[in-house]
Amino acid sequence: LAGKTITHIAVGYFHSCALTQDGNVACWGGNDYGQLGDGTTTNSSVPVAVTGGALAGKTITHIAVGYFHSCALTSDGVVVCWGRNDYGQLGDGITTNRSVPVAVTGGALAGKTVTRIDARGLHSCALTQDGTVACWGYNGYGQLGDGTTSSSSVPIAVTAGVLAGKTITRIAIGAWHSCALTSDGVVVCWGYNYDGQLGDGTTTNRSVPVAVTGGALAGKIVTHFASGSVHSCALTSDGVVACWGANVYGTLGDGTTNNSSVPAAMTSGALTERYDASSALVNGTTYQVMIRAVNSAGSGAASVAMAGVPVAVAGAPTNNGVPVAVAGAPTNYGVSFTVAAAPRIKSVNAAFGLVLVIVTKPVSNGGARITNYEYSTDNGSTWKAISPADSRTVLVITKRSDANKNLVKGATYQVRVRAVNRVGRGVTSTSRTIKTR
Repeated sequence: LAGKTITHIAVGYFHSCALTQDGNVACWGGNDYGQLGDGTTTNSSVPVAVTGGALAGKTITHIAVGYFHSCALTSDGVVVCWGRNDYGQLGDGITTNRSVPVAVTGGALAGKTVTRIDARGLHSCALTQDGTVACWGYNGYGQLGDGTTSSSSVPIAVTAGVLAGKTITRIAIGAWHSCALTSDGVVVCWGYNYDGQLGDGTTTNRSVPVAVTGGALAGKIVTHFASGSVHSCALTSDGVVACWGANVYGTLGDGTTNNSSVPAAMTSGALTERYDASSALVNGTTYQVMIRAVNSAGSGAASVAMAGVPVAVAGAPTNNGVPVAVAGAPTNYGVSFTVAAAPRIKSVNAAFGLVLVIVTKPVSNGGARITNYEYSTDNGSTWKAISPADSRTVLVITKRSDANKNLVKGATYQVRVRAVNRVGRGVTSTSRTIKTR
């Protein structure tokens, strides 16, 4: 890759590949199954060119990588793959691993011109020029979409279920499921569905395509979509993003960590279009924005007031909410900031008037960078500030830095810690008892 311009990259389980501007492919990393495509099974810590076998003399336009196999699309519409092949994921009609590229031209791709490819997990799919989809490889959950759970070493057409008679414009596959977008703006998915990643309102695996038309996508036209390992997201013609599937890390962006088997709209956080639901805000007028939370006991304390002026941007929809910056990094005006959550004291050790506190950062910084921490050695009666970096996890308290009182050898102290951000002092940690030695 020295001196090359990269136009696309793809990563697998232990290897990576890059497509260069001149239409060549290079891969690096693990090579146990020949997934680097250089004719060996030797790992490489530097990129190696993939120029042999069915890629000899070819120009590459796209690449896709599964867990342990790699695929490329040539400028003449032919798919070539290499690497692990125990489930037929190379599509060459056998299940022998290949350390050099082999052409995928049989089965449902015979005589077809391919326009797009995708690979993930242990299977691959291709979109042809006539708007049909073919998949091959592992099929234990029905991810090949042919109505069975039998793996296939040759491409098989995906034409059953809701794809019957449809024209496909885009494909994207996850680890164990596959999805496609039809020309009339509908997403369809098939395969593994334990986390609801098929978006059909169930968690039942499907070996034929099902439409994703419920939830936030009801009545919507989808213009673009993408799939992760166990979730998918779609963009609608009116600018709404909706996601479905696994959500343990907040992947769906709906403000929860609950899985969803129907599309959930992203309408909060940085994607919130408007904050003032009672009346339109007037461009050029300055507003003082404050926010407070309400629970069953009543209205909570108000946030710090932040000034903002709504602006209209030529050629773009009018933003009637809090202002956003254009031409450059967006400005965060802080209207959604809160104080930080409580840090957690993992351990406390003391000796010779020095207290070493091991702290786990708060699970939330309140939306604003933590500027410093404060500690107390008298169970929260008095506090002293120290200024570690936002990522620091070790706080050191000495009798010289403790302005509240000197730490006395043999005395017992109640240690608490809290984080501070631009909004104010955060939630206090639970108390830890320490006796200096």
